[in-house]
Amino acid sequence: MNTMLTIVCLLVLGTLGSGDTLPDRLQALKFGRNEDSYISFVPGMAISQITHEASVCAWLKNPSENKYSTVFTYNGHNFRLAGRGMYNHVGSSSSSYFPSTTPSSVTAVLAEWHHVCLTFSAASKEAKYYVNGEVVATKSAISGTISYGSSYKVTVGNFAPGSSRYYGGEVTDLNVYSRTLTGEEVQEKYMAGMCFQERGSQEDSKVLSWNDVLKQPRTGSVTEFVPPIPHCEVMVLKEEMEEQNKKIEDLIEEVTTLRKCQKKCKSTE
Repeated sequence: MNTMLTIVCLLVLGTLGSGDTLPDRLQALKFGRNEDSYISFVPGMAISQITHEASVCAWLKNPSENKYSTVFTYNGHNFRLAGRGMYNHVGSSSSSYFPSTTPSSVTAVLAEWHHVCLTFSAASKEAKYYVNGEVVATKSAISGTISYGSSYKVTVGNFAPGSSRYYGGEVTDLNVYSRTLTGEEVQEKYMAGMCFQERGSQEDSKVLSWNDVLKQPRTGSVTEFVPPIPHCEVMVLKEEMEEQNKKIEDLIEEVTTLRKCQKKCKSTE
């Protein structure tokens, strides 16, 4: 085997050996049903971009019966994603909670994995709450923006550390974006399922990722597990194989070009 083919083989073997078979986006967290089980931390500067446009999305399952159940907040009421579909909140106004009761369509799916998104646009003064790709509640005439502070904390699993508004359920793939996701984008995320791998503008506008959350210290009973998602690991492996195949094709093309160049060089000697 000549030197060039040896190098290609080594590169291919190295490529096939890289990557995890179970990406972090498939890891889930289960929070204890008490005020002492949560994750709270000061996020990076990137979150300062959510003041005028923002979205937070996640997959949820089996929240506690606490009607004030909260899965995510950025500085408390400032930006709050509810655990049971009621009392979402955006901005500083105390009248921005919505909806005031859990929609029946939400109650029907609380015990199973369901996809939620809370979006906000200061330009339209509007926030929308989506469940399984559909808008179930809208809040109009929202005044002001989402405020930013260098010491403001993100809390996952509760409204704030030690609050009685704890979540007490399961969550995975919680991400925050500095953009108002469209209805079509939210629908796409839901329809693609829990294996969805973001690309393009959604990935570029992500200011807090699920992987960021998983790296943070945990307080109380916060258990990491892999949810039993049918065919999900197979889909992930398929994605990885497609990526590896593309790399191999690129390497082969480079070798072919080099060989042509070598033959041309020899013919001119």
